[in-house]
Amino acid sequence: MNKQLCPVCAMGELQQEKRILTISKYGLSESREVDVSYCPVCEAETYQNGEDEPVRRDMVRSLEQRNVRIVLEKMAREKISFASLERALALPQRTLSKWKQGATKPSEAGIVLVNLLNLMPWLSQVVDNDYDPKLALSLQWEFLYKGAEPIVADTSESGMKKSSSLPCALQS
Repeated sequence: MNKQLCPVCAMGELQQEKRILTISKYGLSESREVDVSYCPVCEAETYQNGEDEPVRRDMVRSLEQRNVRIVLEKMAREKISFASLERALALPQRTLSKWKQGATKPSEAGIVLVNLLNLMPWLSQVVDNDYDPKLALSLQWEFLYKGAEPIVADTSESGMKKSSSLPCALQS
């Protein structure tokens, strides 16, 4: 087997080992085992076969899809009408339900849309009322006044927790 010197310091001999790569997003985490070449001298590391970036992208995409399912399940529990949202947002019928069930994967735009609805749940009422700007402003202020917070995933028993994302002055 060919021994390779570190491309960073040119002093250390590259060692091979398996390591756990962990990515966190939306309060969710995912871990995978990856093959790593590392230098014991300068501690530089590289992923074998250039697998680092594709693995990271795949893990982030998986976290995004899990987050979409969590948010849509929350919306369903809160009786937010998927049908009216789909009509107003010009989404194909049953798209949100399919995303929630994992039958189809949301696009990048779909992921952003669901996250916006999670952060600003009053938007669904604005959509239902033909995008009335006065209603939008009223609902936004009501949301801020109440100190309402979006729900994000965690690993607690219930699987949900409140996230403090409002400025301190707006929290009650």
